[in-house]
Amino acid sequence: MKVLSILAPVLAALAFAGCGERPEAPPADNAAVLEPSRPATAEAVPAPADGVLKTRVVEALRQDSSLHTDSMIVTVREGEVKLNGVVPAEQITRADSVVRKVDGVRVVINALRPTTPSS
Repeated sequence: MKVLSILAPVLAALAFAGCGERPEAPPADNAAVLEPSRPATAEAVPAPADGVLKTRVVEALRQDSSLHTDSMIVTVREGEVKLNGVVPAEQITRADSVVRKVDGVRVVINALRPTTPSS
């Protein structure tokens, strides 16, 4: 019983020791700390993974009934969305607009090409 009464406060202290924030260790003598600049916001929101973002973009494009998404190819890399394919000319800017509204999209590269009219 005596051991338990001694260990209980020690274990409680150890459990709470990791709860506080720890100051960052200074960089090594020759090390440079490079962090990407971020806009000053109350809370930094992490960018979604490429697969998650691609799913969001494809779903947003499919939700728009005026777009023919069967001939669109969507690729995503680090928040940069590239649209490829051949679509009716009026859909090129519409698809671009839809993709830009998806949360997590940083850049849109619109490489969609208009279909050629049949003769």
